[in-house]
Amino acid sequence: MKWMKNIELRNITKKYGKGENKTCALNKVNIGIDEGEMVAIMGTSGSGKTTLLNIIGTIDSWTEGEYYLKGKNIRDYSEKEKAVLRNQVFGFVVQDFALVPHYKVEKNVELPLYYTKYSKKKRKEKTDHVLERLHLINKKHCYPAELSGGQKQRIAIARALVNEAEILLCDEPTGALDSKTTKEIMDIFVMLNRSGKTIIIVTHDMEVAKYCRRLVKIEDGNIIEDVYK
Repeated sequence: MKWMKNIELRNITKKYGKGENKTCALNKVNIGIDEGEMVAIMGTSGSGKTTLLNIIGTIDSWTEGEYYLKGKNIRDYSEKEKAVLRNQVFGFVVQDFALVPHYKVEKNVELPLYYTKYSKKKRKEKTDHVLERLHLINKKHCYPAELSGGQKQRIAIARALVNEAEILLCDEPTGALDSKTTKEIMDIFVMLNRSGKTIIIVTHDMEVAKYCRRLVKIEDGNIIEDVYK
């Protein structure tokens, strides 16, 4: 019996619009990603790379095809079941950090735990643990406006990790950062990957892609290259 991929997309097609305005964002995409991989997805603006990432993270739906997560076909999952996946399986890191400006660091990181059954004490323990791991515990009482770009992104990563997400989905996570800070953030991703996390990064930056062991290139909704380094 063939071993099932952690993530497997089979002939995934995504179309937007109706009639003459219909566009195809993804065209019969096939990709499998093993547990513990670190993958870069590259392509020009409008190539379909973010759409692919959003489908993997169940943020976006797909028009045709099958999506297997840990061997289970999730096509017919309810919105509630997909929300559980987004909260417990996936962690999301985006370019603009998506921090709540009027929440302190501690509360920003703790947010995903509000949708669990953890006690207030347990939520605090888990939040402190991940902040310690990313060397941010001394910033827990700061507001986002008091942090540098690199610190904000580390807070976003902490939030993605606090609920012990197995798969990190990162959309241009270094797009707003300088080269020195980009290296610091990518070193964190490498560390997390070595600890067993599956990491998928959408990027336009080849320097970022060099940190990944696999490069997937998309053009006009089609995967045109998929290579291991």
